[in-house]
Amino acid sequence: MKTISIINLKGGVAKTISAANIAHILATVHNKRVLLVDNDKQGNISKMFGVHSYDNMSITDILMERFNDIHEIITPSQFIRLDIIPANMTLLEANTIEKEKHRQTRLRTAFKGIAGVYDYCVIDNAPDLNMSTINALVASDDVIIPIKIDKFAFDGLAELAEQINNICSNKELNSRLALKGCFITSYQSIERVSLILAGVPGGAEKALSRVIDRARSTVRTTALKGITNVYAITQKDVRAETNINMHTRKENSGIVGEVWFSGAAIPLYRFNVTPKTPTPRTSEHVRAGVLKGRQTLLKNAFVALMTSGHYGVFERVSGKYMEARGGKKNKHTQAIGNGIYDQFYGPSTAQMAANSVVLSEVEDAAMDTINKRLEHEISRLLNGYD
Repeated sequence: MKTISIINLKGGVAKTISAANIAHILATVHNKRVLLVDNDKQGNISKMFGVHSYDNMSITDILMERFNDIHEIITPSQFIRLDIIPANMTLLEANTIEKEKHRQTRLRTAFKGIAGVYDYCVIDNAPDLNMSTINALVASDDVIIPIKIDKFAFDGLAELAEQINNICSNKELNSRLALKGCFITSYQSIERVSLILAGVPGGAEKALSRVIDRARSTVRTTALKGITNVYAITQKDVRAETNINMHTRKENSGIVGEVWFSGAAIPLYRFNVTPKTPTPRTSEHVRAGVLKGRQTLLKNAFVALMTSGHYGVFERVSGKYMEARGGKKNKHTQAIGNGIYDQFYGPSTAQMAANSVVLSEVEDAAMDTINKRLEHEISRLLNGYD
């Protein structure tokens, strides 16, 4: 079985669609038996093929060694000769395995059970060098890197090449691993648009402005969706605590679209808190989680109804400011009844939008919108539609 890893440390370069197309062509055009592995916690490959689930086993179970037979995890796709190993956000858990024995070789070991079943294995990797991607590199024969031609095209390639060399130089890991090269997935330049629309007055500026406006909306929508995929909070609660502003401006290098998320840290109560009703102030049974699927016991915390009519999670601080989670003074200390208490807060929307998983989803979605919409706008203007 020939195993190929598709990886780039940049988001928005069409890694997932490239992996899916390579696997599909091998299976349907070349009649090869193909295993497509989703090794990205976003689970986009799994969603694309309709096998995304939190109820069934996934690649997390391989990396955590929670399976008896790898065939339990492999899921048939709707295409003949093409099967999937799905992924979901539980892959975050697998990337915490740092001190356990043989942690880098678990995927390779699991593949031994299917060596004669498939002709090819294609692995779609996250834009990160974590334990799951290292497992993929250790299990692979070849690495190919999709790139988008822009001024950031080669960002991260040196670090990725260094990691590949480190794995190659370790005989216990994978001395046969080969970097086969890069392939271009996207090329759009302002010069190209200007040349095509040279006969349309202001054509390039009109096309690019409309594309950027559409991409801004995509960024806003995808960021909100991505936040609620990663964090235990609803879009309604995010919007209630956030100001979202969008702006387009001209620069010498072209037209720039901006999306700004502003707002203070969001009260912890809006995240995953149990219970949601007021509790005794001596209770030690309040559990809370900011990320999906995770909760932590908060000692001496309690849920209370504030005079403003909103609920919150509090901890008594005996009349003094206490160090808030994150090392900064919490300015939201307030009196409740006869005591002074400190309210627990989670991250702000801006902090959540900067999460690497969310950013990667946003970059992919924005680039997809730009690529599709630009051709549409060029066609409209060339056909006389202003």
